[in-house]
Amino acid sequence: MNQLLGVTQYPLFYISREFMGNEFSILVGIFTLNSLFGSALAAYVALSRLTYTIYKQDMMKSIAIVAAFFIILNTLGVIFSLSASNALILLYFYTTELLKFQK
Repeated sequence: MNQLLGVTQYPLFYISREFMGNEFSILVGIFTLNSLFGSALAAYVALSRLTYTIYKQDMMKSIAIVAAFFIILNTLGVIFSLSASNALILLYFYTTELLKFQK
């Protein structure tokens, strides 16, 4: 189990599903996504205000600059991480298929 938790990098979801049931793990997933969304939104607003202060441009232009930066960076990250490694396939294997072999 320690090896599985090390591979998934998200042990709370696995533990909640195994010991508290599927409904609780869905609740944990919802709260985690809510937290991630809130953190990303806070960073986005902070960067928008920073670019507005630095460039002294229109606020909509500042928001567009930060949005372009976020979209380009995230798109490149997804393209390079998925093409360079089979992370999603390994994660699926370790969280589903490996459990079938252990039982």
